[in-house]
Amino acid sequence: MIYLIGGMPGMRKSTIITPCFRAQKPIYHNSTDLIRASTSHLLMCMGQDPRQAKGEDAPAWIGTIGLIKFLNFNQSDALIEGVAITPEGVRDLEYEDPSLKIKAAFVGYSKIMDFEPPEWTPELEKLIETTIGKDHLKFCKKHDWRYKDMHPHNELNRSEGIRSAVRGLGRANFRYFDLIDSIPPERRGGSVAKLQLEDHIKNAIEVRSFLLE
Repeated sequence: MIYLIGGMPGMRKSTIITPCFRAQKPIYHNSTDLIRASTSHLLMCMGQDPRQAKGEDAPAWIGTIGLIKFLNFNQSDALIEGVAITPEGVRDLEYEDPSLKIKAAFVGYSKIMDFEPPEWTPELEKLIETTIGKDHLKFCKKHDWRYKDMHPHNELNRSEGIRSAVRGLGRANFRYFDLIDSIPPERRGGSVAKLQLEDHIKNAIEVRSFLLE
């Protein structure tokens, strides 16, 4: 089985969702960000501007397709995440190779959000330990959780496009997750939803549950 997590930037796919998933199913994983970096470097070595090659996500997705096919040929389970993974791209890949076994989760948000720095309470620490692992707690405490160049999150049209694509395809192995649904009502009632680390973890648990069901 190939597990895919796509969607919007800033959804903590690498830092929360992936380690949460692998805490329960410790399989090989990769990121389209790494594939993008390698394909972009290759294009630059060939004297090309990767930004002009249909955008950097297009070569990254081509590289991801190659990785998925290689893993499928070797009958290897794997988790791959990143913004280069789109509903339409995964659908086309399934049409091309019906032998593929894929489950795909796409994450986004339906409201402007701003992230609040974590308050390291015993409850938050216990939540991380039980859902991701005690070793990850050390990383979480050192990590700068704010994307200083991306907050507040406000790419609602792009996120809605992903949601609409997932619903329009109507595939049982695809699902869209709105991070706003993981935020308590008292922190999403104003013009900007107040996002916390706990909300990311709740979202990750829901994504994991779908992928492993």
